[in-house]
Amino acid sequence: MICNLFVNNILYQNNVCFDFDFALSISRSFSCFCISNKCVDSIGLFDENFHPAYFEDCDYARRFLLKDREITKIHNCDYIHDHSTTMKKYNHEQLQEHHARFAANKLYYIHKWGGEPHQEIYNNPFNLSEVSK
Repeated sequence: MICNLFVNNILYQNNVCFDFDFALSISRSFSCFCISNKCVDSIGLFDENFHPAYFEDCDYARRFLLKDREITKIHNCDYIHDHSTTMKKYNHEQLQEHHARFAANKLYYIHKWGGEPHQEIYNNPFNLSEVSK
């Protein structure tokens, strides 16, 4: 049995304590993650230009890792992620809009970081020398 409890940015899992800023389930990547208030204070909020979803998680992780921070990987974190449940209910027009939004977010990510996730070449968004918060 797995017992998880979050209190003040600390994960207690089966009596093991994880102090984290950014925690990610090892089994499912960004479909299950949590970030602390301290992380948001340091990294900022999610980039709302990734709308309504897709690539915002990769962008956040990129910004986090560029601050030389380490993502805590939580093992044995079980949860249910019913893949693409919403998309399965879309009609043809909604599905086309979804694919267009995904493609637009991908292009925005590439423009922002100079490559797809894990192939980025910029160390600052849009290759700007300084980034204001």
